[in-house]
Amino acid sequence: MPNAWQKVWQRCVMALVRPYIWRELPGWGRLYQLMVGDFKHNDRWSGFETIWIRGKIHGYEMPLDLASWSNRQTYFLGRYYDSQNQLVIKALVGQGDTVVDIGGNEGMITLLAAHVVGQQGKVITFEPNPAPRAKMEQSLQRNRIDWVDVRPIGVSDEPAVLTLTIPRINSGEATFGESVYGQGDTSTIEVPVSVVDDELIGEMPRFIKIDVEGFELHVLRGLRKTLARAKPIVTIEIISQHLTHAGTTAAAVAAELIQAGYRGWRMSHSGRGRSLRVRLQAVESFGDDVWADFLWVHPDDPLFGEVEQRLARTSLT
Repeated sequence: MPNAWQKVWQRCVMALVRPYIWRELPGWGRLYQLMVGDFKHNDRWSGFETIWIRGKIHGYEMPLDLASWSNRQTYFLGRYYDSQNQLVIKALVGQGDTVVDIGGNEGMITLLAAHVVGQQGKVITFEPNPAPRAKMEQSLQRNRIDWVDVRPIGVSDEPAVLTLTIPRINSGEATFGESVYGQGDTSTIEVPVSVVDDELIGEMPRFIKIDVEGFELHVLRGLRKTLARAKPIVTIEIISQHLTHAGTTAAAVAAELIQAGYRGWRMSHSGRGRSLRVRLQAVESFGDDVWADFLWVHPDDPLFGEVEQRLARTSLT
């Protein structure tokens, strides 16, 4: 628990520094590191009850724990830190579409997708980890969002019961592969796993986000029928270290999508604050050390020729 002086300091930072960071004004990142801090400073922010804030992009309320580095950043920024996936959704997904969020965690991407597709659309979210899934369900209930279908399972290319290893420091890095964290820093649970295609029978998703900490190839193999039928836009996090621990490679993940006819781009940031945009670099080959988010679009997609222009016009504000 923080002492009295620490509580005063916390309140001062929240009152005086947060408005500047929230507006994403010049230098907000350095100010954040100096005054708020990353996961190494989690203890500095302990002692708070859950804080509910309204996200500045989607307008929904979210429950945040300031002792969690990712929740803390969301509190100060007013949005989830993963700007690339959010910009892609805003640029390429529309009202009435179906979005699939594989690895939904606490629902930060799910909430934005729900906002963009609206009540006439649908979001299907897979999250096998009970703790973050409970926070997501809290958000959905509080915001009366009933067009999100949360499925408490993992997905792969064959049905199974698998061990999910959960790092204590970040539930978003839970994995069915070998964790990069030591045993003392993790917990494990057994969870049911289904074939993705079997879960999506009859669905025509417009967009699929995959973030499964090294298990991406298994998910893609389980999506072959859906990719061939619906040709959805796909974003996927590729981290070589996680893939190695799961017994595969970035090249194998890319090959699966290329074989399905997709074209890929590495996503990075361009600009800052209100001018933040996604910059694309065509995928040509993968080295041994990859850590990035990638966008994959099938040439048959009606927006294929407009992807870069739409992203160049889309901001988070």
